[in-house]
Amino acid sequence: MSDWMAPVERVLEAVAWRGGAIVWLPEYRPELLEAIAEHFGLAFRDFRRERMAPLGWQATRLGLADLDAFLAEAGRCGPALVHNVEALLATRRREKRVGWFTQFLARHREHAVLIPVVLFGDEVAADGRRVVRLDPAAIPPAGFLLRLASMR
Repeated sequence: MSDWMAPVERVLEAVAWRGGAIVWLPEYRPELLEAIAEHFGLAFRDFRRERMAPLGWQATRLGLADLDAFLAEAGRCGPALVHNVEALLATRRREKRVGWFTQFLARHREHAVLIPVVLFGDEVAADGRRVVRLDPAAIPPAGFLLRLASMR
């Protein structure tokens, strides 16, 4: 296992592979999330691609309950990493996001559901057991081609 993934393993172990956990990344790096999911055997789900994109402009009608339902479904069959939840959270006021993060972390789940945050990490309660902040100096550098690909 790469050293930069050790904090992710610690948070998964701390929640005994049950319940919600958050990985706070210093920048948007989907390839790191895919590597985490693959390494730990987590189902990789993308809320924006799977739930929001098919609705087009109608995606503005989605509520936080829709996000909760997606997360519950994603973790029903085993541990999962659910990418791009911030796409919906960005449409809500700070107070709503803070409350949502608190509820997400407190909710009992049969399996671990890991969500990455980039934009709103400072709004997540400092729960050292369920929240891990990846050190920018520890993560692998993004190659030029990967940076171009992530700009799509």
